[in-house]
Amino acid sequence: MTFNGLEILNKPIFKDENIFEAKKLTIEIEFSSLFSDLIKINKFILNEPKFFFEIKDMTKKQEKKETTIDNIGLVQKIIERPPPKIYPPKKKDKNFIILNSNIKNSKAFIRYPNSSEILTVNLSDMSFQNTGNADLKQVKHSHHYKDVLRIIMGDIYFRIPDMKLRKFLKEKYKIK
Repeated sequence: MTFNGLEILNKPIFKDENIFEAKKLTIEIEFSSLFSDLIKINKFILNEPKFFFEIKDMTKKQEKKETTIDNIGLVQKIIERPPPKIYPPKKKDKNFIILNSNIKNSKAFIRYPNSSEILTVNLSDMSFQNTGNADLKQVKHSHHYKDVLRIIMGDIYFRIPDMKLRKFLKEKYKIK
């Protein structure tokens, strides 16, 4: 399957219409796996993805207190430290594994406080194998998809040339 012009909408309080766009997504699913506990995706190729990342300083009117928010909801979790969600037990657990994935020609666009400009960051082309949320009993030597997202975020962070912005991000996101 191929999808052209993939878009994921941003929350209305942020400036960019979308949080994510990709020129083309090619995905190859092992059809028979749709009926099993583990959905196997043989190929996942993302061409020219664009990540729109925005960080804002907001004043909460009720508390008359300034806080930082972002369009991915991460900084709020770090600041507020909500208790982990407890999900009800599932009758049946469906997991997925992406055997081979490629991300090509990606860019991140970053809006941040104290700057009227948008920082454009060209990212590395990346390839991953055995990525998903599969149980180690289902697939040995797999990587959780959240670890892959951390790698992508690290690539963004280390490509930022502005050291003040890096320091700001390090403080807000508790980067070690």
